[in-house]
Amino acid sequence: MVRLDKFKSGFLGFFVYSTVRSATIKSHRVGIAYRLAQFILLIYIIGWELIYKKGYQAFDTVSSSVTTKVKGQGFVPMNSSINRSMDKNDPFYYQKLFSFDQNKTYRLLDTADYVVPPNEYNSIFIMSNFIETTQSQGRCDEEVTKPKAKCLTDEDCMDLGDATNSWNGIPTGRCINSSTTPGVNVCEVISDFNL
Repeated sequence: MVRLDKFKSGFLGFFVYSTVRSATIKSHRVGIAYRLAQFILLIYIIGWELIYKKGYQAFDTVSSSVTTKVKGQGFVPMNSSINRSMDKNDPFYYQKLFSFDQNKTYRLLDTADYVVPPNEYNSIFIMSNFIETTQSQGRCDEEVTKPKAKCLTDEDCMDLGDATNSWNGIPTGRCINSSTTPGVNVCEVISDFNL
């Protein structure tokens, strides 16, 4: 009789479940409904999805994205082209192809120069043609007409505040002679200028 009571208590205990709050529900109806729902879900997964539809053999399309980052510098010979008549069987072929020639002028390109635009939809663009602009960065005198550009000493070119927002470059703090207006001193700036 004790064994039957333990079996009955263990069997009925199977239909008792706990929630996240660890509340023990001792209702047999709720326990049976809970275990029945689990059993139906288990039968659906095993019977329908795995056995009938063979879900373990299903294929799906790949969803992915690729990000390519180009790094480093490149050297390009100016006013010359690659010698395509070299013999590829020559053991020094690649050494000759990628070595620097003393008689040529080279231009150094970085990532910003040869990946234009930096982002492309579903593709990458590597530059194959380069148009060199006739600009150079250097120091020059600011225009006389710019606010606070005229000066007498180097101190006049220091702490200019918002006046330099409309200038053609970044002030260096030096007062130099104007190249466009003789007899007038202006602040020196670092700027891009046309050659």
